[in-house]
Amino acid sequence: MSDSENIPFIPVLTVMVDYGVAPFLWLVDHPEVGGIGSLLCDGTSWA
Repeated sequence: MSDSENIPFIPVLTVMVDYGVAPFLWLVDHPEVGGIGSLLCDGTSWA
């Protein structure tokens, strides 16, 4: 067993603030998810 197998996964939130109704918050909540994760929030309801 290597040391990397003992490190717990920490969820990652990616925030990209933008003007308009663009998506701005993503979540990686599983270690096998790649990229920036699934979309949590966007600005479409604020219009």
